[in-house]
Amino acid sequence: MPSRRPYDEVKSMIALILGLPLLVALVWLLLGYTNLVWGEFGIGAAALFLLAGVVVLAGLTLKSYSLLQEAGGR
Repeated sequence: MPSRRPYDEVKSMIALILGLPLLVALVWLLLGYTNLVWGEFGIGAAALFLLAGVVVLAGLTLKSYSLLQEAGGR
């Protein structure tokens, strides 16, 4: 088991503190733009936009989590 440097947990905490509000803001923007798309193009386009946005957000979340693990975080 590799030894952890003392500041690895601090980096993980900083990433969590910065990452969660950013994720919440991105979800809020996604919902706002979905509402705009729904008003302009209808419910079908809004559903596709929301689905694409959720897939992109999930992919970015997984990528950031894997980068955090590679950097020695939890």
